[in-house]
Amino acid sequence: MTKSGVKNFSFKTFGRFQITAPDGSDITPPSQKAQGLLAILLTSPDFCRPRSKLQDLLWSDREQDQGAASLRQEISGLNKRFRVFSQLLGTDRSIVWLEKLLFEADCDENGPTELASTRNREFLEGNNVKDPEFANWLRDRRTEFENKQPTPAKIRHGVDEVGPRTLVLSYSETASPLSKHLASAVSSGVRDWLPLDVRNVMPALLPADALLLEVDETRIGQDAYVQVVLKDVEKGNTLWRSALEFEVGKGGDVRNNLTKLINESIDRTLTTLSFDSSGLTPRNANAAIQAIERMFTSHGDSFDTLSRVFEEEYKSTGHGVFLAWQAFLSTYVVGGRKAHDRVAMSEEVRSLVHQALMSEPHNALVLALCSHVNAFTLGDYHSAFELADRSVKLQSNNPLGWMFRGVALINLGRLDEGRKSISQARNTTGEAPYRYLIDCYSCIAEMLSGDFQNAKAYGATSLSYMPDFAPTLRYLLATHLALGDTVAAEKTARRLKELEPDFELSLLAEPEYPNPLMKQYNVIDLKKLPKLL
Repeated sequence: MTKSGVKNFSFKTFGRFQITAPDGSDITPPSQKAQGLLAILLTSPDFCRPRSKLQDLLWSDREQDQGAASLRQEISGLNKRFRVFSQLLGTDRSIVWLEKLLFEADCDENGPTELASTRNREFLEGNNVKDPEFANWLRDRRTEFENKQPTPAKIRHGVDEVGPRTLVLSYSETASPLSKHLASAVSSGVRDWLPLDVRNVMPALLPADALLLEVDETRIGQDAYVQVVLKDVEKGNTLWRSALEFEVGKGGDVRNNLTKLINESIDRTLTTLSFDSSGLTPRNANAAIQAIERMFTSHGDSFDTLSRVFEEEYKSTGHGVFLAWQAFLSTYVVGGRKAHDRVAMSEEVRSLVHQALMSEPHNALVLALCSHVNAFTLGDYHSAFELADRSVKLQSNNPLGWMFRGVALINLGRLDEGRKSISQARNTTGEAPYRYLIDCYSCIAEMLSGDFQNAKAYGATSLSYMPDFAPTLRYLLATHLALGDTVAAEKTARRLKELEPDFELSLLAEPEYPNPLMKQYNVIDLKKLPKLL
């Protein structure tokens, strides 16, 4: 019951999915996809998810417009079948949510004890929605509930004289080349981010503090099933698992999906390490990962604090990747119009880039980050392209490398090649904290190409992840004006004004305003923009 004594809606997600209305009636939707949609919301922070994420999980095989239409239809079907859902389910143009004061659920750790007693059953038992992304999501949730993992403890910083945690690869002597490739690609990607000790050892020789990365492939005829699992050896827990089913010989789609599996596995391993409170990660490495996430989610705010974290991590490990991240901060400073002394900052950044490249010349992540610093902060587009091109040649499963290669190409006037490179990044990235940046550059590339509808869609996706990201808003504003949608343009301009109190449309044509590609390609006449609103 609520505090006022009114009965709640009741969700049972363990065993057969069931919803009971306040009057005691069963209002369980028959559609397994609708049940999956509600289960995703029930297990999300604040019981809320962006529409784009729901589309990715439940309609990953459809184009963006088709996925959006399918989601609208599913929500409409819920409301039509049971009118009470209009009280429980909230929506707007960007997000979908459950009204948290109106329900109780057995998957909520703070929920009623009598509901929690159902947890001995399988989560979403019998649900077999035919979507690979949903299948991965469901497998991960079941693993979490099986392990009964507690909320991550607070991070312990500054552990003295603690060596790197060991990431151990595990595959049999007869493992397929694909399994070995996936294990190697994931471990190599993680090692580019952090100074981890990566080994391949026999199971009997596993270090007690190891994270065990297992990769298995099963084939039945032309059908293949690949699974990547990360385990904590000491605790015996499965931390996460990802899987992919595909038909052998399908070509491009399979390659993209395998690359996406690699990148999702890298992202999840890094997230696991950022929540490691054991002191077994490299000294302060969890703080470094959290600083990277904070940089992406705060757009480089707290610049001095974040810069100090990266500087200290470089001093303690000697790994140039932390200098590259320190230099990369400058792109947010420039993009956010916060550079007070551009000349002095450029000199400092140029020195950081040089040191990072000297320290780790064969680290694909270092090359990618330094590429974008060269392009966005220093304006050296030829060097930017060379670095990003080397980055993707070193590691082809490298979304940051592909994205910044595309940015450099567009700055060099090679728009079609740049669009393809950014598309490669978008199609193969996981749920990394920089996902919104890839969608932002997708919006920019499409807008410059004159494909304003696609630009609008990618801009909306970027903002669903990061609603106050000014670069996306700038190009989305120009896109709305190019489409003649003055209502959307006025709304976007107001949002920019909230972020930049001095913003006026005339600024878009000013040389110092950070929208150089808009001015270079001149898709719309920037000097006439003030007359359009």
